[in-house]
Amino acid sequence: MASDSALGLLFALIAAIAFGIQYVPVKKYEIFEGTAFQWFMCNGILMVGFVIAIAAGELDRGLPPLVVFGGALWAMSNYFVLPLVKLLGIGLGFSLYHFVNLMVGYCIGRFGLFGVTPLTGQLVYCDGGCLLILMSFFIMVFVEAGHGDDEDSEDSEESDESSGTKKFWTTVEVLRVWSIQGRASSTDNLVGEGMTAAECDMNFMSVGGFSVFGAPSNRQLAARKGDQRDPNRRKSSLDTLGPGARKVVGVLLAVVAGGLCGVQGVPATLWEKEHPDVHAFAVALPQCFGIWACSSVLLMLYSSIAVVRGVNLQKSVIGPAYASGCIWGVGFACMMKGIKYLGYSVGYTLDAVGPILVSSLLSVFVFREITGQRQLMIYFGAFFLQLVGVILIASFGKPD
Repeated sequence: MASDSALGLLFALIAAIAFGIQYVPVKKYEIFEGTAFQWFMCNGILMVGFVIAIAAGELDRGLPPLVVFGGALWAMSNYFVLPLVKLLGIGLGFSLYHFVNLMVGYCIGRFGLFGVTPLTGQLVYCDGGCLLILMSFFIMVFVEAGHGDDEDSEDSEESDESSGTKKFWTTVEVLRVWSIQGRASSTDNLVGEGMTAAECDMNFMSVGGFSVFGAPSNRQLAARKGDQRDPNRRKSSLDTLGPGARKVVGVLLAVVAGGLCGVQGVPATLWEKEHPDVHAFAVALPQCFGIWACSSVLLMLYSSIAVVRGVNLQKSVIGPAYASGCIWGVGFACMMKGIKYLGYSVGYTLDAVGPILVSSLLSVFVFREITGQRQLMIYFGAFFLQLVGVILIASFGKPD
């Protein structure tokens, strides 16, 4: 029905916006290596799950194990993103991650894998739209690796220094440093500037592959600068890998993280299929609980290992992380509502690509992270491919 499709698109749009802005609350804060941050974020996710369950009158349904398992899949996927970015870099790492995520999610709905209702309609156009979106991911690598005009950049730097205005690191600026040093997949040069490897990694965390985290403040950098130049500083196991091993492990993590993210919505979809009379929001609480429970286990394991190794677990920001989790929880509930109306292939694809469009627009028009004529031209070319791909899939794909 046309009304169902319209509602599905509306919920998918809300979900895309939520996923695209979820990390904005923590843009200006230091979140260290990310384990504690994820746990605080998952507490916000769990709270939203409770609120939605109460509002929808679904609190008495309990916690279906199948849906809880889906939440654990998402938590594991999110946890693997951090070392993935450290090993492969923001361009290749996120492009490969999103490539796998979209391919897995689209193919599940396209061919009806795992018992999901298969996609119907004019599938040639849907497949073409998916191909355009995948092409845009690779184009985004050049957007991230590029930079604005040298003259404009120098003027901007001089203006910042003369005015005394605090300047945040952006993805484009960091990658420009990487390209100059010839180390596009390493964070060592930023550590030399006073940033920890973890801070550098988390500076890049975003749904769309663009930075939505600002770098730590000058005071934070100054306080930690001596520690980073300490020759006795403990290195992580990832730092000891050679170039070839880093790429192999990074690709494997991208496949695992992207695959887990692509299937994390399947358990909830299958449970809804077995219970067609339930509200679409009924899966919110069990999914959110699964995310929180898995994240709690990860935090306990990490903290235990840190104690054995004699490493202090640094606390991340609580309020902003909690707010990010709340935003994600709203996005997930709306995504499941959209999938129920549009089918898994269409609904999931829209909410896998939509956040990239949203966060990209934030990078261009709000945070000014993408500048320079060449860079903007490449970016808008990729943006156009994504938009056309989304329109094709949404217009020609229909659930059976």
